[in-house]
Parts: sequence; structure tokens; C-alpha cells
Amino acid sequence: MTCDFLRTTARYLFFSALLVAPWLYGGTTATSIVVINWLLGAALLFALPSYFVNTAVFGGWPQALLAYPRMYAALLLWGLLMLPGVGNQLVQRGLNNSTV
Repeated sequence: MTCDFLRTTARYLFFSALLVAPWLYGGTTATSIVVINWLLGAALLFALPSYFVNTAVFGGWPQALLAYPRMYAALLLWGLLMLPGVGNQLVQRGLNNSTV
């Protein structure tokens, strides 16, 4: 029951972020980026505990992971490929920091 509530709440928050983004000037202003980030962060805060509770209560891996292993392998590969870009961005932000 708790897992279903958390997962459903996360879905509604995620879809609300998708629906509200075009009306917030396409997510290009500073305020709209903050609002969309808060909605997505709240969705993540509801989604992660649902998966942890589901794993703790029912044991084993979530069924989606077992059903689509190639998709999760592709997401893992994508995340690993994104790491150098994220590192470069952090270095550039450090070099262009005007507060020092």
C-alpha cells in the first residue's frame, strides 16, 4: 500500500512537471528552471523510497529491472559516458568563478 502511494505520487509529480514546463516559457527562465527542478526533485524523493521499501518488503530486484535489463544497461552506459562532460563543466565553472 505504501509503495503504491509513493510511486503514484511520484508519477503525478513527474507528469505535472512535464505539463507545466511549456507554460513556464519553455523552462528557459531562472524561475521556471527552479520550479521544474523542485517538481522533479519531489518526484524523485517519492520514487526512491518506494523502490527501497519494495525491495526491503518483497525482497529481490524490482520487476522492471528484471524485465528490461538491456534498458538499464544502456542507462548505466549513458551515465558513465556523461561523467567526463560533468567533470569538464565543474572545472570550467571553477575556472570562471568570479567570486574568488
